[in-house]
Formats: sequence, C-alpha cells, structure tokens
Amino acid sequence: MFVTGDKQERESEVVDIRENSSYCRSLPDYPLQAQYASGGILNGQPLICGGIVGLEESNNATNECYVYNATSLTWALFANMNHKRYGASGVTLDNKRFLIMGGSSQTNANSTSEYILSDGSVEVGPITPYIGLEWHCLVRLDDGKVIIINQFKG
Repeated sequence: MFVTGDKQERESEVVDIRENSSYCRSLPDYPLQAQYASGGILNGQPLICGGIVGLEESNNATNECYVYNATSLTWALFANMNHKRYGASGVTLDNKRFLIMGGSSQTNANSTSEYILSDGSVEVGPITPYIGLEWHCLVRLDDGKVIIINQFKG
C-alpha cells in the first residue's frame, strides 16, 4: 500500500500492509503540494496523478503524473494527462495500464477517463457514465472488470 502525506505536507511514505509491523519507509518529498490526487502502482512503481496544487480553495488542478524511482530514490514527471483533475479515482489494470476516471476541474474531467501507460504515454479511456464522476471509487475485480462506486447526492 502506498501512502502520501496530508494536505499541509509533501511527505510520502510506503506502508506494506502484508507485513505485521508498523514500519514505514519515508520517501523524498513529493514534488507538488497536492491534495485529492489519485494513484496506484504501475509497473512496480508508485504513480500519483492530478490533484489540487497549493491551497484547496484555489481549485488549481494539475494534469501531471509523477512516478517514484526506487533506484534513483527520486520522483520524476512521468506523464501529462489530457485533462486537469482532482477528486478522480484511479485503478491499476495490469502492469502496463493505470485507468484514471472522472474528478473535478475547470473542464469536463468528470465525464472523461484516461489510460496512463507504462511507457509514459496517455490514451483516451472508456466513456464514463452520463452522470459524471466526482469523489467516487474504482475497484478492479478478480475477473478484470472495474466497478464504479459513485457518490450520489439527493
């Protein structure tokens, strides 16, 4: 499990929930002071995409994705999504594809999705439900399908 710091910090750490210990290994500071980003493990490396940069009230979303390189012990810009987004949800589909879907921004991010590929390229993802997706969750099932759990306001 990969964990990154709170909205006031850029600190990052890795927690292995398979181990029965509370040991956490600190990573170098994340390059952006971002909140509401989405991430996963792509090709064995932690990946973080999007988020609000700076103060929450700014709604200054980013389209940048960063990957952590365990060899050089550094974060590096990995890809630029087609849409700036925060509050999106992402899921690793396999070692070569990370799907990020929905979220908020100044554009129509809530109705779009993108694949971040292991070579750093970005492709348009599947069509999202017409309701738009913000503050939702994606879960990859054992059969490879992805379930969307959405927050409905009513």
